[in-house]
Amino acid sequence: MKAKSSIAESLTLSRLDQIKVLSDSRRYRIFEALARGPVSAKGLALRWDLKPASLHYHFRVLESAGLIRKVSERKARGTVEKLFEAVAARVHLAPGRDPAMQDASLTVKARAMEAGLDDVLRAETARSAGAAVELEVRRYIVRLSGARGKTIRVKLAELLEEFDGAQEPDGDEYRFTMALCRETQTEV
Repeated sequence: MKAKSSIAESLTLSRLDQIKVLSDSRRYRIFEALARGPVSAKGLALRWDLKPASLHYHFRVLESAGLIRKVSERKARGTVEKLFEAVAARVHLAPGRDPAMQDASLTVKARAMEAGLDDVLRAETARSAGAAVELEVRRYIVRLSGARGKTIRVKLAELLEEFDGAQEPDGDEYRFTMALCRETQTEV
């Protein structure tokens, strides 16, 4: 069977079991890797310098939750290597009032921020070792009206989505992690 990518653009998660699956940092990163294209547990283990057996369980959990799917398999030296891909390039978490859903959703958001921090730390380590690395970290705190806050959120999302769709096979990989928080003022 030949690998053919059919990754959807996005998936909204409204089931607690799916959100809990992604709240595990290893599974979050596996999902993120498979959202970029098909790969096997063995291939990902080689990329991450891990033993394949340490990833098989997480692949099964992600597949059972409907977050990844098998796209092909091939036999090599008496074993079957299965290629998987994420069902969507990105996930959105459905808002909910259930405390368990809110806790699990917060954990998934924390995993996304942790992945971004890991990218920064890896880049800084590579730069310290002499690699040519572009690294930029910025943090802004601005005061805006609700309408202007919405405008900046929409424009940033549009900009990132424009470049997300412009995959260049021979290009360098750029990683962006964005968190935009609106904090309303409360009287003390």
